[in-house]
Amino acid sequence: APSASKQWTKCTASLAYIEANRHRVPEDTGSRYAEEGTKAHDYAAAVLTGKMAPSEIPDGAESRDPDFPDSDFRTPVTAYVEHCLALVPEGKKPEVEVSVPLFYQPEQSGTCDFAMVAQDRVVVRDYKHGVGVLVRSEENTQLAIYTLSLVRDYDLLYNFGPDTEIDMAVFQPRHHEGAEQAPWVTTLADLEAFCKDIEYRAIQARTAVDRVQEKLNCGGRDFTAQEILEAAPGAKFAPGEG
Repeated sequence: APSASKQWTKCTASLAYIEANRHRVPEDTGSRYAEEGTKAHDYAAAVLTGKMAPSEIPDGAESRDPDFPDSDFRTPVTAYVEHCLALVPEGKKPEVEVSVPLFYQPEQSGTCDFAMVAQDRVVVRDYKHGVGVLVRSEENTQLAIYTLSLVRDYDLLYNFGPDTEIDMAVFQPRHHEGAEQAPWVTTLADLEAFCKDIEYRAIQARTAVDRVQEKLNCGGRDFTAQEILEAAPGAKFAPGEG
């Protein structure tokens, strides 16, 4: 998934290790933080598409969300909406929560939170509701995946060229730096070059999973990192900090 791309682009053996040891992985039951983020996305999409006014978004005081009665959605979501609308030229319609096939795995899709597409410029914004860790825009693999996938999907509608300007950013208004960081601005040619490595890493990670499924009794016992590398010699472990 694009949301896990920071992991599998660096550590291409990690998904195979998880698959082989799937009996050791606790079931993902979600979290309150993820559910709150999803709700914030829903409010933002409703306002950007004209289905709701910003004043109707619960603020946790005068109006409350039944699932998150103490949460102020209005302040961060309104900041995001105002930021996005300022990027839209007069008479132009933005794309909101648009689903696009992933360029490296077209049978799967990803969602662009907000995009403004024109012949000579593509703008993409990704909303993050989290307050703890700042998500950087520069060379963000998830952002790059969404943007190039959008460009490829819209290629028949627009005659994009190598010099087409690409403007990408994460907007994270609840973090003290999240609404102020500069966007990652590049050209389509440079984005394509950046994403070539992502595509290569995706192939490596997916191939490694296929190989451990063929050669190992996945979930049958605990497998070591060395056994993963023997089953999938093209993959590499590169654990990060934290």
